[in-house]
Amino acid sequence: MAVTFTDLVALVAVDLADILAVTDDPSGIPISKKATVADILEAGQAWGEIYIAMGSAAQAGITLTPVIMNAWNTADGFNGPALNTTPAKASNQITIANAGLYHINFNISASGSPNETFHWEIRLDGVSTNKFGGRKLGGGGDLGASTLTTLSAITAGQVLSVYVNSENAGGASITAMDAQLLAIRIGA
Repeated sequence: MAVTFTDLVALVAVDLADILAVTDDPSGIPISKKATVADILEAGQAWGEIYIAMGSAAQAGITLTPVIMNAWNTADGFNGPALNTTPAKASNQITIANAGLYHINFNISASGSPNETFHWEIRLDGVSTNKFGGRKLGGGGDLGASTLTTLSAITAGQVLSVYVNSENAGGASITAMDAQLLAIRIGA
């Protein structure tokens, strides 16, 4: 039996496992792909996360030149939930599968070299997006928090990562205690 658009609109309680067949043929023979309601609802969505929980590994040698934040690739780093993205803590990045406008959130609680200022930036394919955040740590064991939230247009296949630098030309050290990099697609 062919289901018309009017029939679909009339459905009040659709089960996410219901299978729909879209037909372009007036004879009612489905010639389009069959998909579950859940497939259709998730088609344009995307999200992905990498995070650090109770981290203890220091990243040393952070100078004026930005370097990729590599604390994700430790025993305390994890890949979070994902749909249409590929979180990869081992390479400190999230690969985006669906192009669109993304809400990106990076947050970190960290300790490090005393009286040192650190800057974080969001990069796509290693290129700066000019989205920055920063924090100056106090002396003697300060645990500081910093958050960077932005909207960015991302194309399919681009790689999202966080870079860090310090204001110390000789090099500084930072330990990410807790951190999260999260990307959520919010529009086309």
